[in-house]
Amino acid sequence: MALYVNGVRIAEEAQRYPDDIHLGFGAGDEAKFLWETADPNANVLMLVLPEGGAVDVPVFVVGDASIANADLGWFNGITEPSLAIVDDDKDSYIVLGWLTDDKPYIYPGGLASTLHIKQLLSVHDGSEPTWGHSPTGLAVEGIVEIDGAAYLDGGLNTTTISASGDLSAVGGFKQGYVFMQINVAASQSAVALDVSGLAGNTEIVMPYAGSVLAISIASNAARAGGTLTVDVTINGVATGLQAVLDATNTTYHRATQAKDTDTFAAGDRLGVKITTDASWTPTTADIVVAVLVEM
Repeated sequence: MALYVNGVRIAEEAQRYPDDIHLGFGAGDEAKFLWETADPNANVLMLVLPEGGAVDVPVFVVGDASIANADLGWFNGITEPSLAIVDDDKDSYIVLGWLTDDKPYIYPGGLASTLHIKQLLSVHDGSEPTWGHSPTGLAVEGIVEIDGAAYLDGGLNTTTISASGDLSAVGGFKQGYVFMQINVAASQSAVALDVSGLAGNTEIVMPYAGSVLAISIASNAARAGGTLTVDVTINGVATGLQAVLDATNTTYHRATQAKDTDTFAAGDRLGVKITTDASWTPTTADIVVAVLVEM
């Protein structure tokens, strides 16, 4: 195998560099390739890039012949090590690098303004024992277009998501529903509350399977005596997830539980039932009850 430099053959045989001896590039060895053995348990082929400066930047650029001897003008001022890939007509690129210290990111540049993800995007928050990292989310600045499925076990923060396939999240999505009663009477026993704004309609049909997460109650008048209990129901049957107004919580109360504690199927009916004892007052109080579910 011959070795060429600027088109000039300088060696006929394969060149071998010993451990920890670098092949340098630039007048002052600004970039180096070497087989690094400093870690006795993980010898690696290492590319050492220069510290970021006014002229030399720590960017490794991959492209075809069109980028040779071209002033790309894209990487001025970069100080974090980065890998860039330039497209065929050298008017767009994508960089794997660092937004700031300890914040990795991938971004398109040039004429490319959108990051397109083909097929499967999988983001999880589990640790990797071999590499020792624990990613906790996907943060996006701009637009993500996914052609395929996206599976997120963690957080996703973005301004816009455009997906031609399915978005599947481990925790589902949360949806709240509101129920109410005007002039809460004493001595009620498991009386169904109305859906807010729909007198006589006491249940909401769930479009998807899911589970009940939380319930909260607010009264426009503080409890003066007795006890009021509201209970989430599925198909008319109490789940046991309750909010209570009593001597301790006179105006507001809430309760939560883990997902999948009380589950429902698509088509099941969600409701709330109220129970008051004989000493409940004031009977002029109006209450609003919110139920949070995940689907």
